[in-house]
Amino acid sequence: MRAMMTRIAVAATLLSVVHVSTAEAQRRPAAAMATRAGAAQGGEAGGSSNFTLFAGVATGEGGYDIGPAVQGSFKLANAKWPVAIRIDPYLARHSGSFSYSGNGTDISLTMIGAAGNVEYAFKNSESNVEPYVLGGLGLYYGKSSVSNNTIGFEASGSDTNLGFGFGGGIRFAKRWSAEGQYKSINGFDTIPLLLGYHF
Repeated sequence: MRAMMTRIAVAATLLSVVHVSTAEAQRRPAAAMATRAGAAQGGEAGGSSNFTLFAGVATGEGGYDIGPAVQGSFKLANAKWPVAIRIDPYLARHSGSFSYSGNGTDISLTMIGAAGNVEYAFKNSESNVEPYVLGGLGLYYGKSSVSNNTIGFEASGSDTNLGFGFGGGIRFAKRWSAEGQYKSINGFDTIPLLLGYHF
C-alpha cells in the first residue's frame, strides 16, 4: 500500500510540473507578442526622420530660361506633432541670352541655399498615395554673370537674400515623391518641379 501511495504521489508531482511547464510555455509567446506590440506603439508615438533626394527642372524669368534643379530634404516627424519639420538644401542653374546692340549676350545664374519648411500630410492608411502641402523661408546665395564675346565684355556679381516658398506634392509607391513649389527670392520667381526618392 505504501509503495502504491508513493507512486501516486510521484505521478501527481510529475503532472503538476508538466502543467506548470505547459502554462509557462503558453505565456511566453503572449508576453513576447505584447512586448513587440508595445515596442511598435512606442515607435509610432516617437519621432522618425528620413532623407529624400529630388531632381528636376525650375522655371526662370527675366531672360533666364528653364534650368536643372536639385533639392535635398531632411524631414523630422512625430506622431504627436500636427506638422513635420523639413530642412531643404537647394541648387539650381539658369542660363539665357539676349541681343544688345545687335550682338548676342549670354547670361547665367547659379543659386544655392536652404529653406526651413513645415509640412502637413493628408494621411490615409488605406492608400499608398499621400498628398501634402508645405511652406517656409530660406536663405539663398546667387551668382550671376553676363558676357558678350563680340565686344569682349564680361561681368559677374553675387549676393545673398532671404526668400519664401510654398507648394505641395504627393508620395507614392512607398519611396517616391513628386513635388512642386513656388519660390520668390528677392524678386526672382521660380517654380521647381521635382521628382524625389526616399532613403
